[in-house]
Amino acid sequence: MVTRTEYLRSMLEKIQESYNIINELNDKSGDIATIRLELLRAKGIMQVIVNKISPRDYPNVDVPGLVMALSIFLNEYYFERELDIMEPLYGDDPGRIRHLRLKILDAMRSKDLTVKIREILLEL
Repeated sequence: MVTRTEYLRSMLEKIQESYNIINELNDKSGDIATIRLELLRAKGIMQVIVNKISPRDYPNVDVPGLVMALSIFLNEYYFERELDIMEPLYGDDPGRIRHLRLKILDAMRSKDLTVKIREILLEL
């Protein structure tokens, strides 16, 4: 049986993995589909953490800070529209793909979200 700690760790590792995949893309044709998939995957996992993880189950970890950072990301950043517009028009333009990819990565780094995820992974 999976413990709560293992469950939270696996979800945070999946968010980190999606971040790393987006970060390592080479801005070539077809990368927008990968960006969309990984962003939706990460946002879905973030929403599960916000909705289902209770801070009282993790007294030694800053789960309230994590939930706050995830909530801010989910509420303030919406890249799906840009992805929908860019894919048919500029799906082959490496400069535009790179710009969008970097904006998404900047948003994930904002409010120290990626730092908070790494810290909690080390604490678990």
